[in-house]
Amino acid sequence: MRVALISATKLSLQPIENAIRNNKDSIEFFHLLDTSLITMLKNDQHLSDRIVRRFKSLCDISMENGVDCIQLTCSAFNDVTEQLKEIYPIPVFRSDEGMVEKALSYKRIGIVSTFAETPEVLKNYILKKAPDAEIYIEVNTDIMSAFEKGNKDLHDECVVKMIQSLQDKVDVVVLAQYSIAHVAKQQTFNVPIITAPDATIELIMGQNLGV
Repeated sequence: MRVALISATKLSLQPIENAIRNNKDSIEFFHLLDTSLITMLKNDQHLSDRIVRRFKSLCDISMENGVDCIQLTCSAFNDVTEQLKEIYPIPVFRSDEGMVEKALSYKRIGIVSTFAETPEVLKNYILKKAPDAEIYIEVNTDIMSAFEKGNKDLHDECVVKMIQSLQDKVDVVVLAQYSIAHVAKQQTFNVPIITAPDATIELIMGQNLGV
């Protein structure tokens, strides 16, 4: 299988690569990284026409390289897939698609996020699929900069505290960003923790996309 990974931050690259390499089946992949997308989103405050056009350009490049599917890795842009799926003849997956499918087995769902735009996007996606779900959110947008500056310990400590603040209120916690997935394995929590990279690979491999 050949997969194009479209990312808006370099922090997404290593987590999805790790999940791919931990998978028993062979996946050939390549990255399309466009860090200007985050600036565009902050300036436009929504998925503007120019952002959609940028994603179409990235998908066109993906198609030229003969991929079996296109996988987004950045949570804030997930809603753009609704338009992309109507254009391209191959699957275009949200970064949270596999994670949400697993989370829907639970009633009370906690969301931990480090990006301001993500929680509302993810909450709406969950409620569209499960209107009766109860959503609890913890978001801290300051700790991403700590990670980017190399202060991983501070970043991870903050994510752990966010999980702990939710775990007595919910049945499951989803970690919205690929960049925080590694924290789930650092200690034992009171509820299941679902991470996007691992769930993404499970989803891709379950589609029988020419493997």
